[in-house]
Amino acid sequence: MVERHYSQGEKRALNIVWDASGKYGTYPPFLAVRRDEPVFYMNLVIGLSQKWLDTDALNAFFLSYSGASKADDYDAVVWLCLENWLYHKEFPHRPVLRSLRYEYAREFCENEGSLSRQQMMVNDTSVISVTRAHWASVAGEKSPHLSFHEKKILTLVEYEDEKADTLDIVEHLKILLMEGFHFSDFRMDADHVKAAAGPMKDFLSVLMRHEYKHVDSLLNRQDIVSGYGAGGSGSIRDKHVSGRSDADTDYIKACFGPCILSDKEMKMLKNELCKGTHELCDLWVAGTHKPSDGGVSEAALVDEQTKEQIDKNHDFYKKNFTLIEGAVKKLSSELESVLSAFMEPLPVQTKAGRLIAEKAWRMPVLDDTEIFEKPGDEVESSLTVDLLLDASASRSAAQVQIASQAYVIAKALEGVHIRCRIMDFHSLRGYTVLQILKSYESNDDRGIFQYSAAGWNRDGLAISLAGRLMESDAGQGGHRIFLIMTDANPSDSTKVPPEGKDVFMHGYGGETGLSDTEQSIKKIRENGTVCGAIFTGPDLYVKNAKRLYGENFVRVKRVEDLAGGVSELMQQLLVKEQHV
Repeated sequence: MVERHYSQGEKRALNIVWDASGKYGTYPPFLAVRRDEPVFYMNLVIGLSQKWLDTDALNAFFLSYSGASKADDYDAVVWLCLENWLYHKEFPHRPVLRSLRYEYAREFCENEGSLSRQQMMVNDTSVISVTRAHWASVAGEKSPHLSFHEKKILTLVEYEDEKADTLDIVEHLKILLMEGFHFSDFRMDADHVKAAAGPMKDFLSVLMRHEYKHVDSLLNRQDIVSGYGAGGSGSIRDKHVSGRSDADTDYIKACFGPCILSDKEMKMLKNELCKGTHELCDLWVAGTHKPSDGGVSEAALVDEQTKEQIDKNHDFYKKNFTLIEGAVKKLSSELESVLSAFMEPLPVQTKAGRLIAEKAWRMPVLDDTEIFEKPGDEVESSLTVDLLLDASASRSAAQVQIASQAYVIAKALEGVHIRCRIMDFHSLRGYTVLQILKSYESNDDRGIFQYSAAGWNRDGLAISLAGRLMESDAGQGGHRIFLIMTDANPSDSTKVPPEGKDVFMHGYGGETGLSDTEQSIKKIRENGTVCGAIFTGPDLYVKNAKRLYGENFVRVKRVEDLAGGVSELMQQLLVKEQHV
């Protein structure tokens, strides 16, 4: 049997569970831990489930839907229902539960608004609303508006039959999932019951970060209530340890389309970049064409949501046409002045000047006298600019603004004949996906409006991947500038493997994420690319931007501020570029 390793926080959580259940030495399928600190009330509830219910039967129920695509959502609503039933079951024996439950609900309601988008991602908005309503009721606060279907789910969640036994509870939970979420593919055969009671119990022992666990999905979840600890610690047996599954690969391909690089190229990139901190990660590079669903059911929903966001991006552009196009002209004008030292006249064919050797044959054969060239009036820059957009879910509230800002930058650079490429990146299901919205060669900027935010942002890996593409695509001898539009807060659900004597994996975020991103930026600069950032995050992360980019970043909040900010940044970067 694989031995389960517990962090200090998980060990304290286990003690709470054991004290509540009176069953010492047992190992529950869930624990409530926040930043490696136990959440007292929810661990108490987990312990009460072991006290009042048959654990083998309950574990078998958890296992019966564990293969479902929305299993984490089902866990969330199942535990909400169990909490309600166990509270009413235990209260006559332990009156202190009332105050403990109230304090927990009050803290939940106070903290829900301060969470990052990554911390607030689950799969079903019904779970969001029902969870809010449940804890608001306990805390004596105003309940959010619920749809008829959500009211039905809440009624099923608030199950209070104190005479029910384990079989009754499991049957009710099945009804909750069937009627509330149209799920019926339970696998409750003898093998699952045996597995729950035997060696498979170890593999049921996953970390319950408050009520919710995270499922990476491209679908955006709006206003979702999470627990407090999406960045909690994890054991060696994280779900990404065994690498990507075929289902994960099919999902990424269905949502983004096929990888535009060859298998050989991707293998080289993975061998180079997916090691150390990123050992459990994978890579994908996609274009802007419309992906097919590839037989993945959720891809149709993803496609629908992406289309909605594209429409919103276009609508924002149309409603603010004068402002945005004015920003394009203003930035073009300022860039033309800033970049004058890097401009070179484009040659034109004439009847006199420098002979074009490869066209000399045209004079005697075709009587073509325009086989010479000389500098023309039109100029071209020796610069190449890449703009990488953070497209994680934390950017959801600003998608239309980010798409328009990227459009302004692209059009302005084109206006002064600078080759530019626009890319965005997400991290989903262990994959860091780089999507090319506009290539160097294309003057079609419509792809930029395909920008849609979701998932996580493993900045260090995405920046390294973009840097490798720049090195191979930008050509030799040209000047390269790399701009990143970011909130300077790297965070990803795929863990960082244990290092040294540490037997536990840890999250990619905080100091780990910043340090990794810092190293990626340093390496890009060492390879001759000047790097800067357009910071679009909150005040909280300004210090992160300063740490990562030094003085080479500008803060932009509105489209009308873009011209002055970007031209100032480009001027700073060009001064540095001259010294590279």
